[in-house]
Amino acid sequence: NITNGVRVNLYDMIDDVMGQLNKTTKFRNISTKKAFFIARLLECSSTICLGGKEPLLTRYTVSVLSQSQTLSIEKARRELGYRPAISIEDGTKEFVEWWKMHAN
Repeated sequence: NITNGVRVNLYDMIDDVMGQLNKTTKFRNISTKKAFFIARLLECSSTICLGGKEPLLTRYTVSVLSQSQTLSIEKARRELGYRPAISIEDGTKEFVEWWKMHAN
């Protein structure tokens, strides 16, 4: 994984992308403990009921959404001369345009 070196708030990013797609978001806060419990139930039931298909919520997803995960790119900058090629804003706009062209 490598970033462009800018911290991004996931929920702000989701709001931005959805806004560009003319859709609204509605976030609900639940405790991490409750989310892990629900995810565990869904994971167990997906094995039994869905034939192993990934459930809508997993414990991995809960951990990603409930913790900050900013990665440093300083070593890549220093040792590889890495420089981000595109800004978060431009990358988001490119993604939204791609999505509009490929979504049904």
